Amino acid sequence: MRPRWRKVLSDLVDNKARTALVVLSIAVGVFAIGVIIGAYKIIEADMGVSYASNNPANIEIRMDEFEEDFIQTIRNFDGIENAEARRVFAVRVRPVGGEQWTGIEIFTIQDFEENKVNLLVPVSGEPVPQKDEILLELDVLEEFDVEPGDIIEVQLRDESIKTIRVAGVVRDSSTGAIDFLAAPMGYITPKTLKLLNQPETYNRIYVTLESGKDDEAHIRAMLADLKGKIEKNDYEIGRTFFSKTHEHPLEPTINAVLWILIALGILIVFLSSSLIANTLSALLKQHLRHIGVMKLLGGRNKIIFRMYLVLLLVFGILSLLIAVPAGGKGAYALAEFVGDQMGFALLGYRIVPLAFIIQVAVGMLVPLVAGFVPVIKGSRVTVQQAISGDLSRGTGEDANAGEDESSTEKLQLRVTRFLADRGIRIPRPLLISLRNTFRQRGRLLLTLFTLTMGGAIFIAVFNVRVSLNEYVQDIGNYFLADVTISFDKPYRLNEIEQFALKDPRVTHVEGWTFSSAEILYPNGSTADNMNIFAPPAESALVAPLMVSGCWIQPGDIKKLTISEGIYDFYPNLEPGDSIFLKINGNEEEWEVVGVFKFIGMEGILGYAPYEYISREQNLANRSFSYRIVTERHDRAFQEIMAKDMDEYFQENGFQVSDSSPGLSMMDSASESLDILITFLLIMALLTATVGSMGLAGTMSMNVLERTREIGIMRAIGATDLEIIRMVIVEGLLIGFISWVLAIVLAVPFTYLLSTIVSLAIFETPIAVVFTPTGYLIWLGLVVILSSLASGDPNYNALSQMQRSSTTWNKKEKKMKTQNIKTLFWILLLGVLTLTACGSEEPPAPEVVAPVEVDSVIAEGHILPARDMVLNFRTRGTVSEILITEGEEVTQGQVIARLSDQEQAEAALRAAELGLLTAEQTYEDFVRTGGIAAANAWQTYLESQIIRAEAERAWEDLNIDNLQDDIDDAEAEVSEREADLEDAQEEFDKYADLDEDNSKREDAEDDLETAQEDLNEAIRELEETLRESDNLRAALDAALAAEAEAKREYESRATGLDPEQKALLEAQLANAQAQVAAAESALANFELKSPFAGTITDINVEVGQLVGPELWAFQLADLTEFHVETSDLTELEVVKITEGQMVEIAPDALPDLTLTGQVENIGQSFRTQAGDIVYTVNISLNESDPALRWGMTVEVMFLED
Repeated sequence: MRPRWRKVLSDLVDNKARTALVVLSIAVGVFAIGVIIGAYKIIEADMGVSYASNNPANIEIRMDEFEEDFIQTIRNFDGIENAEARRVFAVRVRPVGGEQWTGIEIFTIQDFEENKVNLLVPVSGEPVPQKDEILLELDVLEEFDVEPGDIIEVQLRDESIKTIRVAGVVRDSSTGAIDFLAAPMGYITPKTLKLLNQPETYNRIYVTLESGKDDEAHIRAMLADLKGKIEKNDYEIGRTFFSKTHEHPLEPTINAVLWILIALGILIVFLSSSLIANTLSALLKQHLRHIGVMKLLGGRNKIIFRMYLVLLLVFGILSLLIAVPAGGKGAYALAEFVGDQMGFALLGYRIVPLAFIIQVAVGMLVPLVAGFVPVIKGSRVTVQQAISGDLSRGTGEDANAGEDESSTEKLQLRVTRFLADRGIRIPRPLLISLRNTFRQRGRLLLTLFTLTMGGAIFIAVFNVRVSLNEYVQDIGNYFLADVTISFDKPYRLNEIEQFALKDPRVTHVEGWTFSSAEILYPNGSTADNMNIFAPPAESALVAPLMVSGCWIQPGDIKKLTISEGIYDFYPNLEPGDSIFLKINGNEEEWEVVGVFKFIGMEGILGYAPYEYISREQNLANRSFSYRIVTERHDRAFQEIMAKDMDEYFQENGFQVSDSSPGLSMMDSASESLDILITFLLIMALLTATVGSMGLAGTMSMNVLERTREIGIMRAIGATDLEIIRMVIVEGLLIGFISWVLAIVLAVPFTYLLSTIVSLAIFETPIAVVFTPTGYLIWLGLVVILSSLASGDPNYNALSQMQRSSTTWNKKEKKMKTQNIKTLFWILLLGVLTLTACGSEEPPAPEVVAPVEVDSVIAEGHILPARDMVLNFRTRGTVSEILITEGEEVTQGQVIARLSDQEQAEAALRAAELGLLTAEQTYEDFVRTGGIAAANAWQTYLESQIIRAEAERAWEDLNIDNLQDDIDDAEAEVSEREADLEDAQEEFDKYADLDEDNSKREDAEDDLETAQEDLNEAIRELEETLRESDNLRAALDAALAAEAEAKREYESRATGLDPEQKALLEAQLANAQAQVAAAESALANFELKSPFAGTITDINVEVGQLVGPELWAFQLADLTEFHVETSDLTELEVVKITEGQMVEIAPDALPDLTLTGQVENIGQSFRTQAGDIVYTVNISLNESDPALRWGMTVEVMFLED
């Protein structure tokens, strides 16, 4: 080995601590950038592939219950690839013997083996459940421990408890992804529905498309078309979702967060390059004498430059040996963590080529770029400068540096004298520390830069964490209740309030309701879905963050406040403007009175008054969901109250579906934020690591360069403690300066990072909040790091002094691994910072004192004396409506008529036959391809039709009657032949007479007549025989033509002709139009009134196609009303007697009170949500013009 390379090798081996410092400095940056880019590429590839491999639904529709055969209708729609029907319902589950119930949604899948949409991935156990078994989604295991084969308890809506076996655990990456806040899920077969008291109907449709699966515009268009077709079948749609096949719904958010981490990784690389430059500058300065000796021995600048470049490359290679494997493992671990949180599986560990290439490029280029300038400078020093070790000799930057250093010492001397004149004396060791701090200003600036950047990012992460938590707490102002309790059926407000307030810990109760709507563009197309919360207008449990306008007010009708996400669709919306909503299938215009701030990723949210929404839902003074305020508002007390309220209401016969603490609504958001903050803290700790390495390296090099000075100080009496204190003060001073600079730099970093993160997560900027936590923790870390970074160099230097205080050649002895210990302390303290911040409890709302009520109360409805729904008995088009809504009719009066049925049916059959032929022609053309094949196929079809007609004609021929006709004709011919022979014999008698003989003429006329009769009989016989022969011949010809056409079709080659295709499409469209026209003209018939009454509703119009399944008119006798109860249970009905007096209060008429008496009590019962319910009919003693059919009333049964 040549001497120059031995010199390079000795530089690497002799000072292992310095080598480790440089290698780790490079490796940190390479590791960080490898982890982030590797994770980004793995997630980018695997998320879409994993999501698409489950064949996720492009469209999800939540709607009214429907039968299984309706899904086949959906599958037949154009553009639909697959459609699956599922029944989804909520239950509560727990392990056998457990105390805490967990709410889950159960999905009923028709056939697990044939399932083609939202596929399930088995994790453990059986992939297909049997009867009375269930599969649990992986997220359920986070709620309680359960394994395949275990038995769990299921609480149904009627409060009954069933047991069911867990067949297996699966991962569902599709169903929950489209609704991030979805509950945990379970899966059963239809055979298990009976066990869970569920009907065998469905309420959700999942659809995949044939094309355009990643085209949002196409998916939206298909969704709008599908909704229109479903609504035409009289089904009401609740909510709809859509997603692309190859894009996970949360992919944009995850990518945005990863790009933030990539930016921080690049910053770490930049900081590590500064550290490398600093370290190499010091190294070359220490090697000045080595360089001088090499130049004396003939070493040229190029050789020296090449030697140190090789040294840099070796540093880079060593860093790659550490960073590349660690970065690959870290990238996969990070991607796997994200996958577990988001519910998708990775495709397996592998090296990411792009990450590997970038790591190699960074690991090799960063040391070269960072060390290029120091190496150039070091290789160009003169022999005199190198041997003397004094770079200030000569002119240029080094001479200027020497002058600057002298000026710094002069300034320090003046300040010292100025303070001394005023009685302030600075200890000399401190003065030496202050001087040494600024001696190497270039090195100091690079050290301060790396340490300041790391500190600024560290502080900014804590500020952003507090800002995000403050924003989440602000969002909590929309959910200020301590307990949220939901029921399986609606209960009256005063009833729930009465029971809840019996607990002295409860201070206030509110009933809320909910609705969903579609936001429409002005042209009628759907923009997005929206959830509408409906609290009381003056609710104390909502403290909105208004952006503009005002909050909802009592008495508002079709007015709402809406979250700022509406600006994505109505960017110029102002308070007072109107938007179009589709609620319960009806398009309505609503006024926006205000806009409030809310999380964008949760979609658009609206608030409307409970008083209006509940009336529209026919739930006046009733609700499924209630908000409860307690005397204390901490999380522990909320959990206790949620459990107590659950048990209390169940014990009193209420059907509770869920009871949860109010703060739990913020858990998912807080957990997601904690994950993000953990990522950011890891990156901040990496930057802090680079900064601490820079400080440790700087202090090590400063002490080594001053070994001779330390020896002189010891020679004149300085103790070890004094020397250690001087160096530690120097390190602390550098750390304190960096901390002050980090405080300043953290401000813009906080604003920048907060804006980027909030836009990525919440889709809206948030207010920035500064917290002292980050500043104080970083100050503590700086003190510890500065002390550790200064302590070990002192120990090394003092150890050297004990051996030789004036020997310069021994100043590069082995250093201890202080950098590793420093890194350990950084990571340890960094972990502790994750729990440094807390959150404040939300303020308690003001409440109103309750009023206790104790009486038997029931719910009822105003009903007419007699009513009936009228519908047409057959299909047809309404041609005439003879009455108007509200008009009184007599018994037998004609209400409406339909058009000519027979003519329309004939036209419809003809049109349908034409459509069938066009569809078959088009489908077969596409399937077989080409004009020739299509023509051959068309000929084949026509020959089939001709053959069918010939067969039908032959079958219609009455063979028995035909034979009789033939026999008769043959008998007639025989008779005529006999007549002809007789006439011939008679003529022969007179043949010899003169032609004008009268007898001869008569005989000749008779002969001619007989001949004509015979000819006529023969013709009739031939025609009779010819009819059968013709039909048989026609059938034989049709069969032959069909066989020939089939052979011709099979012999033709396939191929598509665009012009022919367009022609067939036009023919198909024309046939479809003809069918649509024929369907609008069905047979004529009349609809008559079965009794005298009033037409209260009309559901049809002239020209509308109707059928037996569609009710057309509502007829009622409104001359007299009565009340019928709807919720009297078996425990209550026994307290009621016929003739008992009652008071009746209509919900819609709070100032009106009616009286009545029990007319009769129903003898039969019905089951309502698990309760045994009896109907009681009540006659009214008086009436009121304001009463309307269907009004909800509160019935109070009076005691005798």
